[in-house]
Amino acid sequence: MIPTISPEARRWWDIAVKDGSLPREELKADDGRAELLELGVLRVSVDDATVWVPVDPDAVAARRAAQAQREAAAMLTRSAELPRAYRQLADVYRAVQGEPGGGPIRHVRLKEAISEEVAAIVATAHRRLLTQQPDGPRPASVLASVIAQDMALADRAVEGARTMYHPSARSDPATLEYVRQMREHGAQFRTEGAFIDRLIIVDDVAIYPMMSDNNRAVICRDPATVHMLVCAFDRDWERGIPLSGELSDPPADEVGRIRAELVRMKIMGLSAKQACSRLGLGYRTVNRYWAQILTDYGAQSDAQLAWMLRDRSPDGNVPLSL
Repeated sequence: MIPTISPEARRWWDIAVKDGSLPREELKADDGRAELLELGVLRVSVDDATVWVPVDPDAVAARRAAQAQREAAAMLTRSAELPRAYRQLADVYRAVQGEPGGGPIRHVRLKEAISEEVAAIVATAHRRLLTQQPDGPRPASVLASVIAQDMALADRAVEGARTMYHPSARSDPATLEYVRQMREHGAQFRTEGAFIDRLIIVDDVAIYPMMSDNNRAVICRDPATVHMLVCAFDRDWERGIPLSGELSDPPADEVGRIRAELVRMKIMGLSAKQACSRLGLGYRTVNRYWAQILTDYGAQSDAQLAWMLRDRSPDGNVPLSL
């Protein structure tokens, strides 16, 4: 905690510096001189035990800063040892939470248990962090709560930290501020217009939702499966467009992919609400895209557009870009 100097303490400090000393006497807790003693800038004179003399504040600050750094290093060492200390208990817990038999692929139930599991995995990570966020911008409160942890992980990750966002993140101030801060720690960000699944890869562990149920997650440590997911992430990453943290509209090719994905969803019979959820876009944004698509093709209704596109593409596939 950074100390603050009260006006009373400052008054006594001015006197001590100008006079060279202060009379030593019994003090009350709220006395400004007690505050100076606590700060370490007053001490008993070696020549006269009846007075206090001022001490160079820079020397005191340097000494206390060094002590704080030693304590911080000790805490970091302890934090690295904690996962090992809890390992036996964690094995029992995971045996109950996971599917019968455990193994390299486990299912974890409930958001609280999933969050604890992810936090434990992230705490010991040191090589890489790959993340896909398909649902658009995360809430500002969530970003604020994880920024310190994510910065520390980005600093540790020797292969780097990379995140893939939905294009809608380009217009979200909280996400852009998060990106700017994380980029200072070497993290990289891109946006990808095609539909991507939620995914976290930490070192050699992959975490992803079970189907569409966010209350159940798969924790995968199978080397072959994790390798396949990393390769898939790298392919999506190559198609992605760098995100610098500056406010901008989605690039034209990303807009095209969003439009194509929206048409596919409409043809599949998904509602506007479902399309918003999958695309990570607001209701008005989706309606604006859809209205523009109808206008571009001269269609009067959703059904007419679907029929027109089927005429253009007999196999039923929607063109990649619309």
